[in-house]
Amino acid sequence: MGAGLGLFKIARRRRSGYAALCLVTSLLVFIGAAGRANATPHLYWAGYSGGTVGRAGLDGTHANPNYVTGGSTPCGDVAVSRKYVYWSNYGTSTIGRAALNGTHVNQNFITGANGPCGIAVYSGRLYWVNYSNNTIATSNIGGTAVNESLITGASSPCGIKVGGGAIYWGNYGGGSIGRANINGGQVNQSFIASAGGPCYGVALNAHFLYWVNYSGNAIARANLNGTGVDLTFIPGDDYSCGVAISSTHVYWGNYVLGTIGSATLGGTQVNQSFIADAPGVCGLGIGPPTTTTALKSSPKPSMAGKQVTYTATVSPTPDGGTVDFTDHGNTIGGCGRVAVNLSTGSATCRVTYHASGKHTIRAGYSGDQVFVGSRSRKLTQVVKP
Repeated sequence: MGAGLGLFKIARRRRSGYAALCLVTSLLVFIGAAGRANATPHLYWAGYSGGTVGRAGLDGTHANPNYVTGGSTPCGDVAVSRKYVYWSNYGTSTIGRAALNGTHVNQNFITGANGPCGIAVYSGRLYWVNYSNNTIATSNIGGTAVNESLITGASSPCGIKVGGGAIYWGNYGGGSIGRANINGGQVNQSFIASAGGPCYGVALNAHFLYWVNYSGNAIARANLNGTGVDLTFIPGDDYSCGVAISSTHVYWGNYVLGTIGSATLGGTQVNQSFIADAPGVCGLGIGPPTTTTALKSSPKPSMAGKQVTYTATVSPTPDGGTVDFTDHGNTIGGCGRVAVNLSTGSATCRVTYHASGKHTIRAGYSGDQVFVGSRSRKLTQVVKP
């Protein structure tokens, strides 16, 4: 009887242990799936008339105009980081924030703004325009260390984007695009002097600057140096309100129609009702910002006793983070957590092998508060005698 009870207890413990293992495994799978889902870029928009934030896939599917509710006339650019989505509550002069899955909503994440209408995230900081008092404001990404007057002298600023070490915003009152360094220096309120009616949205990539020409019912575009201005790059909008770009497409809001339009980056294949259910749309954002990591070596192959340089390049160029270089899954000595060059997006590892053989090298970008991490493909380095 005692032995039988002991065996029963052992069997029960084994079953319990197995059940616990299954539970933990399932939980890890769930967490991993959730992480992957959160890392998938989506299109977010500010629903000005309904106090909402909407979300859809970049292909226009699964559109939900009420993804986040309870806002107060949110307007202008929506910012998306690795974990959160941010928006401007113009009506209550606050910045709102929610987790990417739509939970943990805080409509008063930052208080004390002054008619904010557009927000951006870059290098661990938030930047927004204060339409009502003509300033550009900033804080750290956690919502503290707020500076409501980083830049003064704007003219009804409306729409903002930060990238490549610079801040760009629309001066609706002055009909211009302003530009400054991310620390607020070298301010040029007329970087693009004749920009139509720039308001509610600015976007950029490595080649072009895009903005909403609100008074011209069009999406405008110029080179990053401010030349080649085209005020009707994509015409025929219906009170354009918000613009965002992916690696392949331009998206904008049509406030009166309550739709989101789409076109290729070249301005072709225009669809003014790409998303048909976006009532009161007035501001867009895409994220979280994903990355890819490419890896190369030089020389290849190499000789024993000679130095090899591994170079990892993260695209698009992130605003922080490190790269870990591994050989057969083990971090290479001196090549763990190598800081990414914020100008080139690259990180390097130099190593000398003293014997011939093959090495399986991989580079993993950590990501940062804004950008999602990524890993390179495996690279086989042959070392000859």
